[in-house]
Amino acid sequence: MRSKKGIDIVYLDRMGKPFARTYSCGQENSATVQRYQARAYDDGKGIFLMSSMIGAKIRNQAYFFKEFGKKQRQ
Repeated sequence: MRSKKGIDIVYLDRMGKPFARTYSCGQENSATVQRYQARAYDDGKGIFLMSSMIGAKIRNQAYFFKEFGKKQRQ
């Protein structure tokens, strides 16, 4: 997987603990990334992105607890 716009990609295990990270090899720096993030916030893309991420997090947590509950009953 490629990192775009200088944003690191963090890989998590099933428990949510990071086990790997992909860094961009481009010339982007943290200030550039912060500018992109601010622009996304200003034009509404950031709100859509964050609401999508929060929804996905809630669905993943619900799935995790459902599966965890099944294993506890066995």
